[in-house]
Amino acid sequence: MKALRVKKGFTLTETLIAMAVVGVIVAMTMPTLMISSNKQKYITSFKKAASVMGQALTMNIALNAMDAQTCTDCTSSGATGAQALKTFFQSKLSVLSSGSDYFYTADGMYFKFFKTSSDACGTSSSILADSASTNADCYVLVDVNGKKGPDMPSTGTYATGTYNDQYYLIIKRKSIVPGYYINNSNSIAQDIMLN
Repeated sequence: MKALRVKKGFTLTETLIAMAVVGVIVAMTMPTLMISSNKQKYITSFKKAASVMGQALTMNIALNAMDAQTCTDCTSSGATGAQALKTFFQSKLSVLSSGSDYFYTADGMYFKFFKTSSDACGTSSSILADSASTNADCYVLVDVNGKKGPDMPSTGTYATGTYNDQYYLIIKRKSIVPGYYINNSNSIAQDIMLN
């Protein structure tokens, strides 16, 4: 009797078809994975920036007995007030380079300070930043990846937002809180801190 010949393994054609199917699946999922990866990177970096700013404020209170209302020249409006806020926070952070109202930290983040009135930080209950109407007294623009792009504010809400590299923090007397960008419908920074 003749023994039956049993084929073992895959043919070249079957292997190539399987690789093509896997390639198509990878090509379809990569953009989604990249967007998800950038979103998580931005969220994590923003939380770190908020924490770092909060720690710098707490250190100034503990070591210098000064808060955001009592720091030197922090009640000035405009450029003088922004410079004073920058100096106040810079003194407790690891800063690589700075200008009159901004600095870059050692981890590459960019912080730009704004002082919109001569009131002390936290006097206004507003948590709006970069608004045409009622801004907070003191706020800071945080670019979580510094000089890299896209250099655009994050907008929307946590679930339906556009995650970019810029966020706003509001400077209160003894705390740092996430701010709304332009109007109350852009609550992405608030939402990130709650999730």
